[in-house]
This record gives sequence, C-alpha cells and structure tokens, in this order.
Amino acid sequence: MTDLWTPTPDRERVNFSECEVLIEEVTSDKGTKYHKITFNLFQISGGNLITETYFKFRDHSKPWDSHVLPAIRDLIMAGKINTSTVDNKPDIKYVSWSFKQWRSYRKNDIQYWRERAENEKQAGQEDEAAKSLAKIQVDEKGNEFVEKRYIHILDAFDTQEAAQAANDEFYSTEASGGNVWGTIEPEPPTGFGDKTTAMAFLPNFVKMSMENNKVNRDKLQEFIKSNDVLKAHFSMESEEVKTAIKDAEVPF
Repeated sequence: MTDLWTPTPDRERVNFSECEVLIEEVTSDKGTKYHKITFNLFQISGGNLITETYFKFRDHSKPWDSHVLPAIRDLIMAGKINTSTVDNKPDIKYVSWSFKQWRSYRKNDIQYWRERAENEKQAGQEDEAAKSLAKIQVDEKGNEFVEKRYIHILDAFDTQEAAQAANDEFYSTEASGGNVWGTIEPEPPTGFGDKTTAMAFLPNFVKMSMENNKVNRDKLQEFIKSNDVLKAHFSMESEEVKTAIKDAEVPF
C-alpha cells in the first residue's frame, strides 16, 4: 500500500503505440531535394492519432539530425530496429516514446507565437495571450528561442503483445488509463503550405478509416482533426475528401 505521507516521485510520461513511418522524397520550388519523414503513432490502448513530421535537408536538419535520429540509431545498433542502413526506412512496428523539447531559433517559429499572442490580446484573451508570449524565451546569450516538441523513441517491440506487456509493467496494473498523453500544446504549422503534399497523405488516412469496405466518417473526421497536415487543408466537407471516400469504398 502507498505511504500517504511520502511524496510520490514524478514518473516520466511514456506512451506505447503502434508506429508507422512514412518517408517521401520531395523537391522544393527551387529544385532542391529533401526527405520528409512522418511518424504516425496509434495508442495501443486507443485514443487520438499522433502525427509528427520532420525534414531531412542536405545541411544540418533540426530536430531530425540532432534529436530524433540519434535515439533511432541507438536502437538499430542494439538490434531492436531492423534496417540495412540508417537512410533506409526503419522497420518500426511498436514503440515506447515520450515528448521531449528542443530549442528553435527560427524567426518563423518565434514570430508565430508573437502574432498568436497579439491576436489573442486583440480578442480580449489576456491570459491566453500571456501564455503564448511566454513561449518566447531568451537564452544565456540574449538570443530569442522557442521550445518545440519532438518524439523521442525509447524502445521498440516486434508485437503488440510485447508493447502491451511493457505498458502494463511501466504503469502497473493499478494505474488507470495506461498511456499518459497530457495536454498537447499547438505547434506552429511547418511545411504545410503545399496542398499537393497533403493530398499524398489523404488516401492513407481514408484507408485507415475503412470498416467492412466502408469509410467510418467519424473516425476519418478525428484523423483529420488530429493531423496538422490534413487539417491545414481539408475538412469532411472538402471535395478532395469526398472524392477520396468515394474512391476507397467498394460498391456492394
């Protein structure tokens, strides 16, 4: 039995999910080629889909090079993830992971929160405006930055049963809710201006919403709402979504 008079130590929030990795080679308007890496994470205990997108450019790419990739390389070296080279698509099936933070000094990221705070202030949302402005911090050299989240993969599992067992061991049978997600702060939209790129993702999410050869509209709607790439361009009323549903459904 828990000692009521002894403070409970903080437990890291760890999530256990099915993992889908999508890698796409993209050509910019200037003809430069780069890779777009998307992680789709489905809680093994149910819940919202979490999607995070990273970019691998020719030069140093944060946070992919500096934060996301090192943990994956360690698991490859440990034999937990199979791939012939790091540049190939890793065979990741089930993972435990947590959100961690990295510093972004990009002007666009800083401007996003400054404009958001100004819009909230004009709307009379003083408390929200203060929170948004507080996202902009100053480092020891006096440079402004904002902290952004990234997915830090902790471990990889071959089966859902193995991931579920690790989940149960971590949280214990007395824990309620299994995975702990907490409040997910909004991130400034990055790289979502290209509707053509967003269209490439749409059929995958429509397919994931299929049940008995029919698209579950409620499920697809939740996918769109929880995915920054899709919701930047589409809703259930979009003609592209209606067409994708029609194409996916098999007539009886």
